[in-house]
Amino acid sequence: MTNEDAFKYNDWRCLPDATTIIKQCNKKDTYAVKIDTAENIPLSLFNFSKAYFESAHLIATRMIDKMQIDELDLYVFPLFFLYRHSLELLLKSIGLTFIVDEEQRQLFLKDTFHNLKSIYEYISQRTTFPRNIAEHQWLIAYFDNISQADRASDSFRYPFHIVVNYNEFGQREFDIKRVFQKQTHLDLIAEVNKFEAAHEILTAWYLDIYEPATKHEACEYIDCKNTFLDEGGYYYGQSVVGYEYRHNDFYAYCSGYKECASYVLDYLTKQHDENATVDYSHMWYPMCYLYRNTIELLLKSILFEYSNQTWQTKCAVAYDNKHKLCQLLKNAQKFALDYYDIEDRDDYIKNMIRYCKLLHEFDADSSKFRYPIDKYCKPYFSNVRYYNFVDMGQFLKALASSIDGIHSEIDYRKDVIDTLCAEYSGY
Repeated sequence: MTNEDAFKYNDWRCLPDATTIIKQCNKKDTYAVKIDTAENIPLSLFNFSKAYFESAHLIATRMIDKMQIDELDLYVFPLFFLYRHSLELLLKSIGLTFIVDEEQRQLFLKDTFHNLKSIYEYISQRTTFPRNIAEHQWLIAYFDNISQADRASDSFRYPFHIVVNYNEFGQREFDIKRVFQKQTHLDLIAEVNKFEAAHEILTAWYLDIYEPATKHEACEYIDCKNTFLDEGGYYYGQSVVGYEYRHNDFYAYCSGYKECASYVLDYLTKQHDENATVDYSHMWYPMCYLYRNTIELLLKSILFEYSNQTWQTKCAVAYDNKHKLCQLLKNAQKFALDYYDIEDRDDYIKNMIRYCKLLHEFDADSSKFRYPIDKYCKPYFSNVRYYNFVDMGQFLKALASSIDGIHSEIDYRKDVIDTLCAEYSGY
């Protein structure tokens, strides 16, 4: 094991305790970062976009340089989300530069939601695109292609969509639609180049507004197709998704998000310790979100893979409690942990529950690490405060690692039970 890979293997040392809380720190403390109060909303969105983009670029560089098959196939999910989210934030930053009326801003966010195509068209109808027509046409086609595959920004956060229909009695009936219906060999390098080309154009547009005296070039798109999820590329430049054999739909997502979160935390810590010029004021947000989504994914994995509830009930629980960590954990306790006799040994589960509650109280809807503002265009934090990004990262890692540990223990016990049932089925 090299030092560069240490983040993958030392998570077991990081577990919840009985005293740690999410707390503010002094601005002079080591690893202190200032929370974004969104006094200038377009600028805050731009800074969030930059942080998500830089995190994506960091992970993409590692994947392409190391050419390690497991990372290529696992990290692609958080990678694509980070890039895609950076584009959404940048588009909204531009949009809210032109849309200044508070009611119109709320309407803009409500009408466009996460759909990149809708956001771009909404802005284009209300202002003149200052860039050239070739860039405009490229973006239109590219966002249209992304929206067909990932309209709501969840195709790379979850392995499937939960679809709800109503029968003749008005009762809900659930089904799922998997993101990747078949095994697909994605051309990772081509997709990364396209994400970065789109980001370059939008950044140039943003800078044209605030730095009109400077010429801002955008040329990467010229050599990129405007399609999305293209197959191909050379062997060590591919990400293989949509395996036909699925022991656990959530495995690749859980592993990818957790390892990428740990990698970003490890990178930021080392950069700080070496006095490198890294802007920690926003880079810590995507790191926290990667951990936060890992925790949600692990709880949903327990729900779908190990709960003894019916399939329809599982879907209803996930659908009704999309980001509600405490509710998902309570369900896991009642219908999975108890079912497989997971003992509350050494306060392991009590501490895990306490951490989960603290995180839920801090970020109930999984948005505070993704956006500086809520859907009503109000800042999440109205007063200045500071947090220790390493302490926050360690807190989130501990919670994710504890749930991952429970997940592994349930999986082991399920295998034992299944094996015994198979062996004694003839008696």
